[in-house]
Amino acid sequence: MAAILKFLTTIVAINFFLNPLFGKDIKEIRATVKGNLYKIILYLERPLRYKPRLFSDLGRHILVLKLRNKETFFKDFYSVSIISEKDCVIFFFKNPKLELKRTKVFLNKESVIVSVPITKRKASKYVIVIDAGHGGKDPGATYFGVREKDINFSVARKLFKLLSKDPRFEVYLTRKGDYFVSLADRQLFTTKVKADLFISIHTNADPKTSKRRGVSFYILSDRGLEEKLRDLMKNSKERRKFINLFPKPDRALLRETIKGMLLYNQLGGERFALTLRNLWCKYLSKYIPCGGIYKRAFAVLKTPGVPSVLIELGFMTNRRDLKLLTSQKFQERVAEVIYRAVRLFFQ
Repeated sequence: MAAILKFLTTIVAINFFLNPLFGKDIKEIRATVKGNLYKIILYLERPLRYKPRLFSDLGRHILVLKLRNKETFFKDFYSVSIISEKDCVIFFFKNPKLELKRTKVFLNKESVIVSVPITKRKASKYVIVIDAGHGGKDPGATYFGVREKDINFSVARKLFKLLSKDPRFEVYLTRKGDYFVSLADRQLFTTKVKADLFISIHTNADPKTSKRRGVSFYILSDRGLEEKLRDLMKNSKERRKFINLFPKPDRALLRETIKGMLLYNQLGGERFALTLRNLWCKYLSKYIPCGGIYKRAFAVLKTPGVPSVLIELGFMTNRRDLKLLTSQKFQERVAEVIYRAVRLFFQ
């Protein structure tokens, strides 16, 4: 236990400072371990005249603090990711050693302290969902006798094997063979396993030209965020599949919480996409050119609270790209680069 606390304290010491430009009300955040408590301290510009209310979704390891704040920010610590939306701060906990149901909130002059007891459970594992695009009755793009779904699954399976050997990760595939899985079911599965990262594997095509080449990376767009937010606010039954806060919040807080979860998806996805693109440019661009990062409203990128990225590995309509994409050796290289990106993302 002492070794674990020492490690946590070391990580916290590296990450304690939050850029003061993040908001007019919250000027700094620190996380620290003291005894058997993990504490997150929000330093404020001015003393509060009220006690912030705490809401929880223990099934998703999420706490929501109703607290006046005007700016959005995103901050990662070892055991928790924090994002702020208007008038609420959302904590996404990634360490099962933290007993969220016993969390307490304290006021101390110009700070708010969120105190979470540490238990003696086993060390946490990051949960990764790998999504092989298409499948079954949906072959995806098909060119020169090659089906996209087969390339996607082959790369996804190789990545699954690499990640599964690493004790830091718990890994899932959205499909384990050649069968159809709906886009909605892929989202729900990602939520069910409490994923910390979602990676969707696809292969591109351009019917208008055979010259186009390169890998592309996609994260959730602002339009996609607003669409998902609007859908979940309209449909309470669908909303409960993704989040169930207790005690029941007012509608304004619920909306800001869901928006914050989708922002976490978008901002975390962008961070992973940048990491992955840098590695691709370094190790694979001599084979398939390194493309950009784009924002799209793809359905699989809309899972609230889960950083999500969709990768288009190359163009099936280009003979050179396709030859590489169907090579087992090159697929292994792709899987290795994505694996490295996952390690760096959680490091």
